[in-house]
Amino acid sequence: MTDGDLGTFYWSPSSPRTGDAVTLDLGAVKSIGDIAVLMGKSSSPNDYIRSGVLEHSLDGQSWTRLTSGTTAEVRFKAPTGTLARHVRYRSAGAQDNWLVVREFTVATMDDSETRLTASGTPAGALQATVDGNLDSVYTASAVPAEGDALQVALSRPRLIDKVVVIGTGAAEVQVRTGGQWQGVGSLTGPYTELDVTDTTGDAVRLAWTAGGAKPQIAEIVPRYADVPAAELRITPGTLVVTAGQQATATVVVSSQLARPVTETLKVAAPEGWTVSPAQKEVTAPRGGQVAVPFEITPPAGAAGRTERLSFAFGSVTQELQVEVHRPVAADNLAKGRPATASSVEGGTVFEAAKAVDGDPATRWSSRAADGEWIQVELAQSVDVGKVVLRWEAAYGSAYRIEVSADGATWTPAAEVGAGNGGVDEVWIDSPNSTRFVRMQGVRRATRYGYSLWEVEVHRAA
Repeated sequence: MTDGDLGTFYWSPSSPRTGDAVTLDLGAVKSIGDIAVLMGKSSSPNDYIRSGVLEHSLDGQSWTRLTSGTTAEVRFKAPTGTLARHVRYRSAGAQDNWLVVREFTVATMDDSETRLTASGTPAGALQATVDGNLDSVYTASAVPAEGDALQVALSRPRLIDKVVVIGTGAAEVQVRTGGQWQGVGSLTGPYTELDVTDTTGDAVRLAWTAGGAKPQIAEIVPRYADVPAAELRITPGTLVVTAGQQATATVVVSSQLARPVTETLKVAAPEGWTVSPAQKEVTAPRGGQVAVPFEITPPAGAAGRTERLSFAFGSVTQELQVEVHRPVAADNLAKGRPATASSVEGGTVFEAAKAVDGDPATRWSSRAADGEWIQVELAQSVDVGKVVLRWEAAYGSAYRIEVSADGATWTPAAEVGAGNGGVDEVWIDSPNSTRFVRMQGVRRATRYGYSLWEVEVHRAA
């Protein structure tokens, strides 16, 4: 629930009771901002805290309320200056449904972040001009008088490239540099963008024209020049590839400046790897992004290794982790083979054979204990390269894949310590001679047992 992936989730082993909570430890006391608790998922949309309280704490003992929630998605912006080490979402009442948390995020602000604070006259919702929300608008309570101004203070001096003002009013736009106010232009309409020519400033001010119409300002946005020119994002986050075979990773380049950015996008790969293109000139448009696919082929002898490829766009760099595995055959050697299990869920017909029958609608389910297992006997000894587990909702958060030549002596071939359900592809890159394959449970993710729609076994090719 903190990995940034909305496709993964925490699933409680039972329904929340009054006082139960999901808690984030930020590691140190920090200034916090936007908070989001995203619960429920498409297959279980009602698995969320029906009555909850969002709270923060400096020590994990004394808690202060931020807001309450009754929906599957709770979002809140902590007041400016809120300090916390711990943030939690607490159940205020018992319920029948379980709890799924897809993501729990807390934005923290440190010295590298610039906070904006609005003040001035005429009175009104001044902070609406720096809240990042175009739907909230500062509307002056009166016609501006002589000396009235709206000032936005930066938490630290920054090299300012442009000032953008969204809204209407009659004013001179000024930037404070070295303690002196410097005019950079005037408001020209609903959208004003002014070039500040890289001035180091610590505040922006709209000096109103006395007697003008009541100003209405949605946002004041300083655009900074002291930031990386671009941002690189690579998908997938980790590339899984077969040795000697081609796979695709996509690099998304976005401009962080108030203008297009053109550079050569280059990649550095380990010796023996093939990457196409090796470099490409890219222009990232202002306010937009460009996606560049790269075809990546590791050498045939790279199986079992994890490597990093480095992408550079000017001075901006990003790394891609690549896991290389042995090629495997497409045939599922477990289909229709004899299967046994440590147990079967009481009162059901979810026996072990249902996990190897090739039918995606049938399944094996164990009793509710951590140490349960299921095993399949192959037709003959083979070099197993991959095991695929297709989990039902009751999945294993930790388990081992074990192999055996005789069904009596077992050797761990792979371990999974942070399973998240769905479909697990477990690769085995060490050569082996295997007749029996077993999923040995270590820890269940739910209060139920382990349940698998299908177990697949693929030989190394």
